[in-house]
Amino acid sequence: MTGDEAALHLGYKLARFFSLGHSGFIGPNGEFRVSAAHTSVEDTAESSPYGRPGIIHFHTNTQIRMLLLDAGIAAGDREMVELAQRGYAYGKEHGDTLMGYFPENIGRRPGEGGTTTEICEVADMIYLALRQSTQGIADCWDDVDRWLRNMFTEAQLLETDWAYGYSEKYGVPREHPYAVRDHVPDRWLGAWGGWIAANDWQGNQEYSIAPCCHPNAAMQLYRVWRDMIAFDAQKDRLSVHLLLNRASPWADVNSHIAYTGLVEVMLKRDCEVAFRIPEWTTPQECTGTVNGTLTPVHWEGRYMVVRGKAGDTVSLHCPMPSGRRSSALQARSTPWFCAATRSWILTHPACIIPSSRNPSTGRGRLAGAQRSALLQTR
Repeated sequence: MTGDEAALHLGYKLARFFSLGHSGFIGPNGEFRVSAAHTSVEDTAESSPYGRPGIIHFHTNTQIRMLLLDAGIAAGDREMVELAQRGYAYGKEHGDTLMGYFPENIGRRPGEGGTTTEICEVADMIYLALRQSTQGIADCWDDVDRWLRNMFTEAQLLETDWAYGYSEKYGVPREHPYAVRDHVPDRWLGAWGGWIAANDWQGNQEYSIAPCCHPNAAMQLYRVWRDMIAFDAQKDRLSVHLLLNRASPWADVNSHIAYTGLVEVMLKRDCEVAFRIPEWTTPQECTGTVNGTLTPVHWEGRYMVVRGKAGDTVSLHCPMPSGRRSSALQARSTPWFCAATRSWILTHPACIIPSSRNPSTGRGRLAGAQRSALLQTR
């Protein structure tokens, strides 16, 4: 990232240490592991670093895959990149890839592991997907889009009124010499949760925010903002990879998704605009307009390409389907709704809203989803 050769050399050596299996965090097929000293399901609770036998910490493992991916890209080491990709695939197998729920811990046996997620897990998986996509290694834009619009967005604390009632119901946390209790929820407004349930921000009755989660999520939010569009001067083309709002020197992107299947690009220069269409629609269902008038388009894979001039509004129009599915998260069956209606965030095919409420707080995530949709699209 800095371009410093000494840092690159040291980073690559560290990545090689992990890739050769010396740490024990990488299994023979790239799967997650506990550590070199704790690789067996027969470990006792006393020997496990987490006090439970065979428990694998998701975030520790994804950080290692982030290192492998970055070092492999920088050094041109394809084998190292592929090892990181296998870890990414393993992470997807142990989470819900529709909404972006990845558990804090993975158990070696059915029913083991955690019942909450740190936002670090979600942020790490978004980073791995984003880096593969921007580097042309793999097309993971749909993964980024789904996880960003659902678990990642909902994990940010945007409302605090419920937190005071929660404390009244369950009491304040245990005494600690460094505890602060003065308007803590308001002071943490905008932070990301550290122990999030599948259907509620407060997934743990005692803990809410971990010091690693907020900065990690904030970094990934910036990277998504930075990489969601890209301008290629040689092709004279602006590529819109993620259909979200964004201002830039080349154009302003105004996404109406969550309300209607419309994305407008207000051009500040003459160029082509390449819209990457979401996975829940097809080229046959999409049309392009310039200043409200249908215009010829051509397709390059999932990208609809339209040419416009400075001052033009170039738009993508697509339908928004709806559906329903049920996901079993950490051995708990939770019905999830995919609804393409106003004030809900769209993903694949739409926002994932749990029909059940968290038993500890009595709150679902609907209110937060409505709030997030308004922030995203207005």
